[in-house]
Amino acid sequence: MRPPLLLCLFSTLSFGQTAVHSFDLERLSFSPGAQQSLLLDTGKALSKGSLRLSLAAQYQHDPLVYFVDGKRVGSVVESRFSAHLGFAVGVARWLELGLQLPVVLSQTGEDLSAAGIAKVTGTVMGAPLVRAQFSILHQSRGAPVDLGLALGVTLPIGSASGLSKDPGAGFSVLPTVGVGHSFGSTLRLGGELGAVIRETDLLSTYARNPSDEVGSLVTLGAVVSTLGNGLRGELTVRGLVPLSRTQPGLELLAGARYPLAQHRFEIFITAGPGFGRMPGIPNFRALAGFAWTPDFAAQPADAEPPTIR
Repeated sequence: MRPPLLLCLFSTLSFGQTAVHSFDLERLSFSPGAQQSLLLDTGKALSKGSLRLSLAAQYQHDPLVYFVDGKRVGSVVESRFSAHLGFAVGVARWLELGLQLPVVLSQTGEDLSAAGIAKVTGTVMGAPLVRAQFSILHQSRGAPVDLGLALGVTLPIGSASGLSKDPGAGFSVLPTVGVGHSFGSTLRLGGELGAVIRETDLLSTYARNPSDEVGSLVTLGAVVSTLGNGLRGELTVRGLVPLSRTQPGLELLAGARYPLAQHRFEIFITAGPGFGRMPGIPNFRALAGFAWTPDFAAQPADAEPPTIR
């Protein structure tokens, strides 16, 4: 396994310490509705009137590492703990709206002051993500697959010093297309093709190597998941192909989901290694959390207020 790459080459140390230029280090977004996958859209959105609230804790190991001439100097960010609040609602049969609110609780790195690199800020607000998912085809209505389109936008509310805000104005656009097919009530295969469109920037003022650049990228994902009413498992592979001059990345994540309280609550966990030298792809990632899906249909209809006759 090779750690992520950060090549900030300094001709001398006389420049003093410099912070890494602002970009959103997070490379993972959740599927807000999480119908058949925790991490990927596979073409199936929440039904009209359905609601899902989720809260997850995440740990990343070595998402940003400093190299000089191929030799590891140290971790700019060695460990990163974050929390993610998710909200999704089925507005119509063909439309799901979602919101993700991330918070970086803690991030630590090695002392690289001798190399002229300043520390990254610890606890910061992440960049909120708002998104809309449109259902195009439905396997339940006779189509061969479920097919959906989604469009997300990150808001410039994150922290530049805490690596939770993208370059420039801080906005990024995330279009995706998801497809999936269920084989009976036991197995589902799905895939996602997407992109992250944002401004391009070098990671450091003194960076000269083209692999120091961050910018837009293409995302590829595939998932196989089990179906049913009890314990469910899923295996996800995610590939990230940069459109700027940096290195690609890959993650392999295995997860499990278990329903509680007649499927109103769910606990979930997923973890796995990362490969490649893209900034933001950790050596290891783990997340766990729970979700609540209320059943409004089960609630009694509004009754006429009592009267005295």
